[in-house]
Amino acid sequence: MIKNTIAAFITLTCSLVSSSVIAETITIAADIWCPYNCDPNDTNKPGFIVDIAKTIFGANGITVIYREIPWARAKTMVFSNEIQGLIAATLADNDTKNLIFPKEESARMQNTFYTLRSNSWTYQGIKSLQEVKIGVITGYDYGTDLQPYIDKELSKKHNGKVIAIAGNAPLERLIKMLTINRIDVILEDESVFSYTSKKIGFTDYRYAGDDKSDPIDNRLFIAFSPAKKSNQYAKLLSTGISNLRKSGELSRILAKYGLKDWK
Repeated sequence: MIKNTIAAFITLTCSLVSSSVIAETITIAADIWCPYNCDPNDTNKPGFIVDIAKTIFGANGITVIYREIPWARAKTMVFSNEIQGLIAATLADNDTKNLIFPKEESARMQNTFYTLRSNSWTYQGIKSLQEVKIGVITGYDYGTDLQPYIDKELSKKHNGKVIAIAGNAPLERLIKMLTINRIDVILEDESVFSYTSKKIGFTDYRYAGDDKSDPIDNRLFIAFSPAKKSNQYAKLLSTGISNLRKSGELSRILAKYGLKDWK
């Protein structure tokens, strides 16, 4: 009886110890926006922001699960803590202003315009957008200069100069629309457009300018849900990115995607 009691006690103790060392888990998500975040099934190249998060949180005993979720839905889910982190969020996006942002960004972007090679149009300010029909992605924030124009055009019932695409693989769908002349211009981050074009073998395009925004406004973050532990997660990520930069590990992660440190 005593042996059985001792054995039961040992089993219970081991179970409690085992539970205490199980890694904490957080889920981060967004629609695929490669090279920032890519195919979740690609364990070698899931996207450099994902690699950064897994490296930093893993070193602190926290397991990161990365999911592909359409952007508009992911923004809703992070507020309800169904996911803990929203990948590639911006401070300028009013929809995410109540999330918890780290002090250190995980990347920087650049809003850029692309046309077919046969199109000579070049971005020369907001007024020049009235000359073309542009394609964007639903729920994305395109900055303080471009977003008001996009919102205004999307609110029109007829003859709007902006078409917005939602769901999975939206950029690939916009490229298809460009090739069949349903839109004239695609507005997209430079790194994302380049990466996706190479992936699908699309070469019939030309650079048509960028929005000339201040690099400080183009910072991308993993923004965390308004939950109790989010401040801790944000602090871990900020400190971790600084340490990765100092150690050279950040440059090694970026090099895997053909990129260099933005600072």
